[in-house]
Amino acid sequence: MASSVPREPNPSPAVPFPVVALVTAASELDGLAAVVRVLAALPLGLPAALVVAKHIQAGDAERVVHLLGRHTDLTVRAASHPDKLSAGVVLVAPSAGQLLVTGDGRVGIVRTHAGRPQPPAADLLLITLANSCGPRALAVLMTGQAPDPLAGLRAIDHHGGTVFAHDTVRTTRTARTLVQRWLPLADIAPAIVGWARDHQP
Repeated sequence: MASSVPREPNPSPAVPFPVVALVTAASELDGLAAVVRVLAALPLGLPAALVVAKHIQAGDAERVVHLLGRHTDLTVRAASHPDKLSAGVVLVAPSAGQLLVTGDGRVGIVRTHAGRPQPPAADLLLITLANSCGPRALAVLMTGQAPDPLAGLRAIDHHGGTVFAHDTVRTTRTARTLVQRWLPLADIAPAIVGWARDHQP
């Protein structure tokens, strides 16, 4: 069910190409496996940039990048400031850091510290993605989060973006109202490809 909050698409998004955020819970190993399956099914030449919103334990970033890169034709690398978003490139959040998207189509990194309360890992990314990309932003919920990145999902919806979710995601009633499509895992990659082609400049 779609959100009842009025949407305000940005007619001139700062980033003029589609960007996809794959969101998965930090504590779920199956979330990473789901990302692997989706990336494996995406074609070389995908006309969209991708970012993976998943907290990675210290020292694991290169291992995760290597794992994802082995299963996809797309380029996968750990994000670093100020990497530029590029079509067909997957940027993965570094260890102990949260990603954000800047208005000029680059990523920034906010360092996090153990022992301090942290917001949902995807909120900052999704809010800045919505502000920069408007209707060319797609958030894909691969697994449930505790708590949900509600602020980020609301920002995507408010700016005219799109939210997909794996049909096994466990989420709150409020978050469910912000999802436009619930998809089996095997259907997520084709849906991303179709969405990206429909949202070209």
